[in-house]
Amino acid sequence: MIKTVALIFWLLFAAAGVVRADSADRWLERMSHAAQSLNYQGDFVFLRGDQMRQMQALHLVDEAGEHVRITTVDGPPTQIFAHGGQVTVGEKGGIRKLPGSREVLFSSSLPQRLLALKSLYTVSLGASDRVAGRPAQIIDVQPLDDFRFGFQLWADREHGLLLKAVMLNREGRAVERFSFSRIDLNPDPDQPIEPTDYSVAQSGALVASEPQPGSRWEVTEVPPGFALQSVSRHADEQQTEVDHLLFSDGLATVSVFVEPIGDNPMPENRSTSKGGVSAMMGRISQNQVTVMGEVPTETLSLILRSVKPVDSGHSGRVHD
Repeated sequence: MIKTVALIFWLLFAAAGVVRADSADRWLERMSHAAQSLNYQGDFVFLRGDQMRQMQALHLVDEAGEHVRITTVDGPPTQIFAHGGQVTVGEKGGIRKLPGSREVLFSSSLPQRLLALKSLYTVSLGASDRVAGRPAQIIDVQPLDDFRFGFQLWADREHGLLLKAVMLNREGRAVERFSFSRIDLNPDPDQPIEPTDYSVAQSGALVASEPQPGSRWEVTEVPPGFALQSVSRHADEQQTEVDHLLFSDGLATVSVFVEPIGDNPMPENRSTSKGGVSAMMGRISQNQVTVMGEVPTETLSLILRSVKPVDSGHSGRVHD
């Protein structure tokens, strides 16, 4: 009898755990849907290390798709517009268009990407809270290894929109924060969203440079889930060719830069960190290798040690 009762309690406990996990997944789905389908306007704060930026966001959806405008409140006046995979940046020098599809609003991309990466994280429901005066549900996201950061997410209980997110390191300390301080879920859908304060014809307008394809370098080992996204070669201000390899696990990105430095000595600082962004440097023969991204240093170290010349006849390796 005792064993039977114990078995029943165990089954009920296990079933409750399954329901709780499913509920957390459903919250991610709600957040992903809300980020793409809701009209909203508000003020938010982004914190990285000791830097804080205040911004305003406008997100409108119509038959043509999503329209996003981000406006800085402090610092250099800047507006960022996104629609149909095209990003336009308006700033003091004029307007520049960035090629390719890029997420410009943190709340739009994070839930959808986490849904696709459930094999790399555990997702569970946390406590109830309030953000920007609205009831919110906390969702805890913990990585299954030491190669990526964890998150706490605050979702609007009524609509599911992501209102706040905190990126956490392995010790549970916040390295980055995003949070709405004011949110309007019923903004005027007819208000203009296109650039109004900048002119493409303005003198000094910025033009994005096109990278050259191909690389003379490769990375032979990356953490689970990471894959090569792009390879390019750019010329810097001194016309020195810099190879750039971009890796991502679908959420975090890591950039590898390799540039010739000849016999010049390496910089004294080999490792830097600001908020969630860290960088590590090493040397292969007469080339400097810099690896940087919003990932733990374990990830950067593994990738840095794995950078090799594509030419198999070259025996170079990264030296710290």
